[in-house]
Amino acid sequence: MRIHLLPLPVLLFVLAFAPTALATTVYYEATSLGGSSWRLDYTVVNDTLAVDVEEITIWFDATETADLTAAIAPSGWDPLAIPADPLLFEDGFYDALALGVGIAPGASLAGFSVELDYLGVGAPGAQYFEIVDAFDSSIVLDSGTTVARVVSAPVPEPGAALLMLVGIGVVASRRRLPFVGGVSASRAGLPIVAGVVLLVGLMATPEALAQSVPTDQVEVTNMELVGRARRSRVHFAYTWRVTFANVGDALTGVEGLATVTGPGLENDSTAPIALGDLAANASVTIEDALTLVVDRRVPFDPTAIAWQFVADPPAQEPAALEVVPPAFDFGAPVFGCPEEQQVVLRNTGDVPIVLTDIACPDCQQFLSRDADRGDFFFDVSFDFRRRNALPGFAPPWTLPPGGEWIVPLTYRATSLGGSTASIVLTTDIPGTPVITIDAVGTGTPTTPAQDAFVQGGDSGGQVDILFTMDRSGSMSDDLQAVIDSFTVFVDELVAAGNDFHLAAVVADDGCVVGPDPFLDNGFEAAAAQAAIDTMIDLDFALSSYGMNTERGFMLAEAALSEANRGPGGCNEGFLRDEARLATVHISDEPEQSINSFVYYVDTFRLLKSDPLDLTINAVAGDYPSGCGRASAGTGYYEAKTMSGGQFFSICTTDWGAELAALATSLDAGLTTSFPLSSPALAGTVRVRIDGVEASDWLLRAFGLGGSNSVVHFPNDEGVAPPPAGSVVEIDYYQPGTCS
Repeated sequence: MRIHLLPLPVLLFVLAFAPTALATTVYYEATSLGGSSWRLDYTVVNDTLAVDVEEITIWFDATETADLTAAIAPSGWDPLAIPADPLLFEDGFYDALALGVGIAPGASLAGFSVELDYLGVGAPGAQYFEIVDAFDSSIVLDSGTTVARVVSAPVPEPGAALLMLVGIGVVASRRRLPFVGGVSASRAGLPIVAGVVLLVGLMATPEALAQSVPTDQVEVTNMELVGRARRSRVHFAYTWRVTFANVGDALTGVEGLATVTGPGLENDSTAPIALGDLAANASVTIEDALTLVVDRRVPFDPTAIAWQFVADPPAQEPAALEVVPPAFDFGAPVFGCPEEQQVVLRNTGDVPIVLTDIACPDCQQFLSRDADRGDFFFDVSFDFRRRNALPGFAPPWTLPPGGEWIVPLTYRATSLGGSTASIVLTTDIPGTPVITIDAVGTGTPTTPAQDAFVQGGDSGGQVDILFTMDRSGSMSDDLQAVIDSFTVFVDELVAAGNDFHLAAVVADDGCVVGPDPFLDNGFEAAAAQAAIDTMIDLDFALSSYGMNTERGFMLAEAALSEANRGPGGCNEGFLRDEARLATVHISDEPEQSINSFVYYVDTFRLLKSDPLDLTINAVAGDYPSGCGRASAGTGYYEAKTMSGGQFFSICTTDWGAELAALATSLDAGLTTSFPLSSPALAGTVRVRIDGVEASDWLLRAFGLGGSNSVVHFPNDEGVAPPPAGSVVEIDYYQPGTCS
């Protein structure tokens, strides 16, 4: 264990007033090992210092030596050899450290040795050496140049002033070359190394930089080594002058921080470097911008230096939504031809915009059939999301700076005199949260058409009524209620003096179950009730369950097929050519036949010469949401609307009243739907009843392309249909030919 005998203040005092002595001498002998290899042996004579020599460093010029290895020291000393580092412009050095007692004043010690390759001519010459404080290698106690081994000669003794310099001045001394700003004058101002690529980029922002925002506009363009200081036996601090360049727009409050990775490197400061404000494409050079502590045992690697930069956040433009074009103008397309336009919403500010709602009160959601709801089509839940890949069907949506939304709108001209609509956007933009985009269009009319009807048809009071019954398990109580209340239905028909045929079908083959193919006016109420009980066959005594019990239209199609209704068929005689036909479907499920309801309406109409002689009726779950245990009777409801029939709720508690109301509607033979001979455009339909214009009629278009257009009177809203014998005239425009 080494003992530091004198504190530094005492040492300085002793040196200042000690007797004069010879200068510290380091002798060397050079021995050739063959070729360029040499061994240098040293003897250290402590003939100057008043304290032990405990550490000595000998420097070897990088331009003359290479492969500095095989360091040797006397027993009790620790030797090491550090090769030159060209990237630091540093010489190599040999260092020996006393592990115990050093070289006492007036004593000498041999046995210090190092091997190297000498790059010069002849034998190696003298080297610069430093005697340093073993506890603080930054303190240089003495320095000089080694002397070739010759016969000793007296050296003039230094005076007291020189001793003072030894005690004080040598603390700041350096190697044999004069230094400018801490760097050898012959090398000052040179870049750290030509062609070395520095890692410059963004890394995790430290807490010191957290108030700013990262920027990749700043680059390091040059680093010059300007300072060097020894920190320990092998650690040296190197300081660089650094030039930074802004390669983008002007920045304010720029700060930079260097981080190092890999062994042997440590940043001497974790504080960021203030670069200040940098104009576009401007540069700034910072003196002493970077100090790294380098372990000389590890070759210096400049690529282990990485820079990160932050700056003040740029001034933000307020939120602004640009609308291009500012409105939709569809011109005058041909009636019935859909045309789409798009408006682009662009965020021209620097902050996100939140769209909290988007709506078009005057638009319809589904283009085509219910065109009476308006000539413009807009559906944010489908079209807006599909075209913009927005996350989710419902707002809010966020539009980032520079982002765009495309808002589509479709116009299908059907209204005489033109149409208007507005898309309303609700945003979080201060001052203008609501933005309105107006739309206009005036269609070009096409070929006019007219159809006329006589209310009541030409059946002369005859009506054929076909029930289909859903016999699934959930329907047992409902069908029993129908059976129990059926006398009310028959009594109503008989009292009105109707000439009726009545049957119920439950089997997949369409054949009426039981001995009677149908009931007529000759059945008394009790007999009719017994017959309908047999036809429904609730206990499946005469028929199987079948596959079509929840397919009312398929049951009716089978019952009315030519094979079943014709000569020799199981239902022969039920359907009469001159009678009106009414189908009644009772179910607590949606209609589930394999074809669409349009197909079955058209199929049943073909059985009649006058389309007004068909009505499709239903007792099913409330439309459109269902009721109680019953699902909505979709399919039945649409067919009812298309044919002008009646729709009653299966969730009723009074089957007698419902059946009586159904019988009354069938008895009158009045219809609420009038099929047109050609497709019609809703906005062009005009209805007159006995010459008086009616304003509450609606157009329903069924089938592909609206090929089955029906003018429907909204009887389910409590308005009576036109009276029997009245003339219904319907004027309309047909769709045009679209390009």
